[in-house]
Amino acid sequence: MPLDGARMNGVELTRDLLMDAGGWKEMKAAREMHRAGLVSEARYEGGVLTGVVKTGGKAKKVRMMIRSRTDMENKCSCFLARRDGRVCSHAVAVGLEVIEPTERASQVEEVVAREPEEQVEGRWPSWVESIAEGAREVECSVMLPLKMAEAWERGQLMIGVGVRDEEDEECLLNQVEESETLLVGEKDARLLEFLQQLFPQEAPGVFTLEKKEFLQLLGRLAGHPRVMFGKKEAAAVNPVSRRLSLSPRGPQLKLDWSAGLVPLVEGGDVWALSGMEFVP
Repeated sequence: MPLDGARMNGVELTRDLLMDAGGWKEMKAAREMHRAGLVSEARYEGGVLTGVVKTGGKAKKVRMMIRSRTDMENKCSCFLARRDGRVCSHAVAVGLEVIEPTERASQVEEVVAREPEEQVEGRWPSWVESIAEGAREVECSVMLPLKMAEAWERGQLMIGVGVRDEEDEECLLNQVEESETLLVGEKDARLLEFLQQLFPQEAPGVFTLEKKEFLQLLGRLAGHPRVMFGKKEAAAVNPVSRRLSLSPRGPQLKLDWSAGLVPLVEGGDVWALSGMEFVP
């Protein structure tokens, strides 16, 4: 690659330009990708930045037109660029490779070839509970049926799982790129682990659970701060059990449900819905 590759157009490609275009967050992730040698192709010619970045065992193709320092059009194949047209970390990483070429492509290909043995199969982003470079801090929210009692009676409960980051950008879980690493809290990690057990092939966004699976989900949501009926009405999942009395019904003893409690019983799991609160 020629040494003047960053100057093959009227707009000089510099680190400052890339920082201004993508912001510190994308620059931080781009530096990690560049240092790891994940940029396999990079070229800047005629005001067009093109290249390939290998993340998560897959290739992201970058094509970004740079008309001026404030006028750019990013056509990366990643979700962020396709959804918002923003300058993503992949485009910034390709720019860094043009400015400072690396020679580690063969080593990266060997690492990528070994990754599938260690990764969970399926289209899932990874997540961590402690600060890690390149990880995006997010919060998960869970949307339950608005008419909970009716949905329970039908035995088909529609659930939605959303993800919101610190910039207040929100999407469904299945819209998060599988190459991303999410920084989550303990309760969100517990939720994601359960969902990955239920849906190992692909992260869900909106999905339907049967009664048994729903009660298992409630167990993972105990104490979770972002559970709602629909999108606006807050719900609480109490981790503390409520004692119910037993009353004789013929030769058997049966639970005596208090007025206002909706019993949610399936198999060996017993929960109750009291107003806006789930109680085990």
